[in-house]
Amino acid sequence: MMALATAQYLLALAVELIGKAYFLKVRLGPREGIYTHTVSDLIAKNLLNAHQSDILRSAEESVVWAGRYPTPKWTKEDSKERYDVPAKVIEGVEHIDASAINNSASPHRCNEFLELFNFMHQAWSKA
Repeated sequence: MMALATAQYLLALAVELIGKAYFLKVRLGPREGIYTHTVSDLIAKNLLNAHQSDILRSAEESVVWAGRYPTPKWTKEDSKERYDVPAKVIEGVEHIDASAINNSASPHRCNEFLELFNFMHQAWSKA
C-alpha cells in the first residue's frame, strides 16, 4: 500500500519537473517562475486539454501534501472546505473513507500521471 502512495508522489514530482523544464525551454517567462508547485500557472494554456489540466492540478496537490500526509492539513479554512469528507463517529472515534479524499493514491491516478508525463515530455522534446 505504501508503495502505491510513494509511486504516485514520485510520478507527480516527475510531472512537475517536466512542466518546469518545458516552461524553461519554451521561455514562457522568467526562470525564477519555476519556484512554485503550481505548474498549471507556468505552462501554456493551449498545451493541455481540460482533462489533462485537471490531472496536472491533482499532481500539484500530490506534491504539496498527498505524497507526504495521509490527509490534508486543515491549516486554512478554504483547505478544509475543499478536502473535507464525511466522517462517522463510532464509539467516540472519528472514521473517514480515505478513498473519498480528493487525491488519494490509486493505480488509476498513477497511470494518469504517467500518461500526462509522457505527453508533456513529448511536447518538451518537440519544443
